[in-house]
Amino acid sequence: MPAFDHLNDPGEPSDDDATVANPRVVTLVAIWSVFAWYTALNVEATAFINGTPYPGWRAIVPGLAEWYLWVPLTPIVLWLAARYPLTRRRRWQPWLVHVSAVFAITLIRGLVYASTTLVIARAALPLPIGPYLIRIFIGYLPFAAAIYGAILAVQTAAAYASRSRADTLRAARLETQLARAEFAALKSNVHPHFLFNALHSVGALVRARDHDGAVQVITELSEILRALLRRDAPDEIPLRDELALVERYLTIERVRFRDRLDVQWDIAPETMDAGVPRLILQPLAENAIRHGIGQSSAAGRVTVAATRRGDWLELAVSDDGPGPSGVISSNGIGLTTARARLLHAYGPDAGVTLTRAPTGGAEAVARLPFRHV
Repeated sequence: MPAFDHLNDPGEPSDDDATVANPRVVTLVAIWSVFAWYTALNVEATAFINGTPYPGWRAIVPGLAEWYLWVPLTPIVLWLAARYPLTRRRRWQPWLVHVSAVFAITLIRGLVYASTTLVIARAALPLPIGPYLIRIFIGYLPFAAAIYGAILAVQTAAAYASRSRADTLRAARLETQLARAEFAALKSNVHPHFLFNALHSVGALVRARDHDGAVQVITELSEILRALLRRDAPDEIPLRDELALVERYLTIERVRFRDRLDVQWDIAPETMDAGVPRLILQPLAENAIRHGIGQSSAAGRVTVAATRRGDWLELAVSDDGPGPSGVISSNGIGLTTARARLLHAYGPDAGVTLTRAPTGGAEAVARLPFRHV
């Protein structure tokens, strides 16, 4: 019950509780004052229209009293509404409590109205006190039930809205946690995949008895792993650092392919400080090496380019290999992971595309928002 949580604590209220409670009391007084003084003014207006004498202030006190009685009663009704909600789990108990409360409120109202009429308004009762109380009890019961039901409806709606907001917030938090978990899983797939390919290159050099080449590959690989496995390494790094990582990767591949691999760089100077996910270029370069240079016995060229296009950064890796013989597929683990990483980090407008390059091979392009880190 958001509005009157302090009623659930039987202990002594603290200063903070009193500070919080005061605005609630003022609010209740203001709300019920509207009804109380509307009734009083309506009595005055009726006297004016009928040309009868205006009732004195004593005469309007009973009407005001029965409305202001709801100021202390409203928190009680709200507490009962929260304590005994009208749910399907308990069919009869909440109804019994609320019906009993309506009867009790009606009886209290009758006593307040009768006593203020006798003591303050100084008016004679039309009947003896007993029959008079029974009459005003029966007459006021439907009206009290309507007011009680309105308060109950407001509390139920407020509780439903609060639960709905809590459920929405909980769902949003779970969705965020899921997205973070998926993103972490994607990043964890990058390192083993890259490491597997690098070790495969070492194995190929060892089998070819190229020990110097194997040592160079292991050296470059150790430098890459040292950069990747830093605990304080950020998820997003400047493009210049990413280019240094992919250059080491291409150095490893150059040792394996020797003079068959030529690498060219076409990097716009204004893109060097742009932020990119770590190791986002490596799967693009790997695709060019594997499906371009690796598929041909002749020498080949791999071009790494970075361009700013408005608010977007485009990173492209192309090759001049034989090119795909059929429909281009970008569903390999490297490009698929890179695409998913960009989607999770930057939204649906970011991603990776694979097309035929003008040079005859293929071109993989990563598109992401341009921003400095």
